[in-house]
Amino acid sequence: MIRFHKSHSILSAVAMTSVLALAPVSATAAPSPSKAQGKAKGGGGNFGIGLSLIDPMGATGKYFFDAHNAVQFHLAYGGVMPKGGAGHGFRLGGDWTYHIATIATVDDVFDLIPYVGVGVFGLVGSCWKRWNDGNGRWDRGGTCGGILFRTPVVGFTFHWKPMPFDTFIEGSWSPGIGFSPGNTFAALASGDLAIGFRYYF
Repeated sequence: MIRFHKSHSILSAVAMTSVLALAPVSATAAPSPSKAQGKAKGGGGNFGIGLSLIDPMGATGKYFFDAHNAVQFHLAYGGVMPKGGAGHGFRLGGDWTYHIATIATVDDVFDLIPYVGVGVFGLVGSCWKRWNDGNGRWDRGGTCGGILFRTPVVGFTFHWKPMPFDTFIEGSWSPGIGFSPGNTFAALASGDLAIGFRYYF
């Protein structure tokens, strides 16, 4: 059996008490809409930065003006669908999102919040069009770009309370207009489904 000196036990107890006293009771990732309080309090701030995975994949950030309204931005790589073709590319854009309400909460664990929004992004990448030769082959494609409008954006976010951190799942449909040198595309579209996380400062 390991025995601790009495003075060591007292010092350990004091240290543990100090840590618990200094730790935030709630380190919610960002403001959470609720009837009880307009803005959650905790160690996390209103600005978060992190990663978006699947489609698109890249960097993402978000800033909350209040418990309901936020803007988010993306610098990522994702797919795009020209009329009669396919493609992918790098994209830069932003969205306004409205966080409707906290629909589920677990004390000291998380708030679950649905949100909706609209946005816009620019894309530069490679596009292909299907040949009309009966074989369904794709041409060699080339550089293409365009402006797409994310309408709507629909998502769910978990605002974690033990740490200033959130995770989200988000989908959107983005129609737009695009171009390709020597082969103009009249229409572009993108269907996105992404999961991700952000750390709030």
